[in-house]
Amino acid sequence: MKSALLIVVTIIIFSLSSSAVIVDAKKSEEPFVYEQINPDSRLLYKYKRLKEKLYTAYLAKFRKEKLSQNYIELINRRFRELKYVVDKDKIDLLETVTSRYNSQIGEVTNINTNQETNINALQAILEIQQEILPTLRDKYPANSAQWLLLQQTLDTINAIVN
Repeated sequence: MKSALLIVVTIIIFSLSSSAVIVDAKKSEEPFVYEQINPDSRLLYKYKRLKEKLYTAYLAKFRKEKLSQNYIELINRRFRELKYVVDKDKIDLLETVTSRYNSQIGEVTNINTNQETNINALQAILEIQQEILPTLRDKYPANSAQWLLLQQTLDTINAIVN
């Protein structure tokens, strides 16, 4: 019974993956793509996060070689959610979203990996996000709570990239 439940959960996890991608605004004329499910979709978002956690647990247990790539994808998702919250002026969600993004970066930096490709991929993604964050931060008055949250996020990335 437990193995059948595990198989069903695994099928659900793999069938509902997100298809959004981050676009480098400096190198492309295409508009930025948001996540399909964002934090303001309360119930669906909780389901999405549960699915991500189950998938991450699955990778940690059975497919460790793919774990760091999964964390990099999660950083991309958290950034797309952050950009969505700022662009759509969902101020009530900003603290939660920035905290989630910062902790996701912390998790990926704590992974002990020797995969040079993933380190380079993480560095490239963070550099792109590092270029976009000042624009998001500057949508708010200097030293306001929102500005400070986004500055803290930028400081987190700067500490890793530099």
